[in-house]
Amino acid sequence: MEQIELVVKIRESKGKSKAKKMRKTGQIPGIIYGNNEQNTNITVSANTFSKLMANQENEHIILPLKLIDENDAVIGTKTAILKNIQKNPLTDNVIHVDFQQVALDKKIRISVPVKVQGKAEGVKSGGVLEYLVHEIEVECFPQDVPPNITIDVTALKIGESYHVKSIPPIDKVRIVSQPDMTIVVVSTIRKEEEEKVVKKEEAAAGTTAAAEPELVAKKGKAEEAKETPKEATKETKEKK
Repeated sequence: MEQIELVVKIRESKGKSKAKKMRKTGQIPGIIYGNNEQNTNITVSANTFSKLMANQENEHIILPLKLIDENDAVIGTKTAILKNIQKNPLTDNVIHVDFQQVALDKKIRISVPVKVQGKAEGVKSGGVLEYLVHEIEVECFPQDVPPNITIDVTALKIGESYHVKSIPPIDKVRIVSQPDMTIVVVSTIRKEEEEKVVKKEEAAAGTTAAAEPELVAKKGKAEEAKETPKEATKETKEKK
């Protein structure tokens, strides 16, 4: 996996107000933790980080971090996984990043995105390819993490699915996810939805038909009620 170096600056300041000021100046506050070392508070250029993530398929990328102090002097490097990205729910801007430090000589477990290749036979027949899993967990050395895991779904027919155990072997990578876990399935959801619409229309038509006799009956009663006072008046006059 190609690694891109990211420059991060050590920061001493903490707190929400300080973090807010950092964001206004185009910096994203963050933290580096793990590998039995003390946590390190950092900032990352929002512009640089945005460009970096624009070319990545997997959010949990591994990359070398170049640490600089407040005077921009290089003070060391660390290899880390981008573990978490927090975003503003309204603007979608990144407001905090977490990096987990790793050792290049130790294997790690990490989730890798699934990439589908080909058009399933079942889709050509009117079915729909449904994703049940978007990521697969693997174990390998940090430098061997694949950008994605590609699966070929061309042969899948309606009702058939692709499982983890069907993934071809990947060099230097061990798949950790359960072998019987379903990744994608070709369903008949289109036909089922059409049937649901037809049933709803039939049910609505049946309700209308059932309601018509009831309306006629109510109308008849209303007319009868209108005529009753006239008849009663006529009988009263005859008695007199």
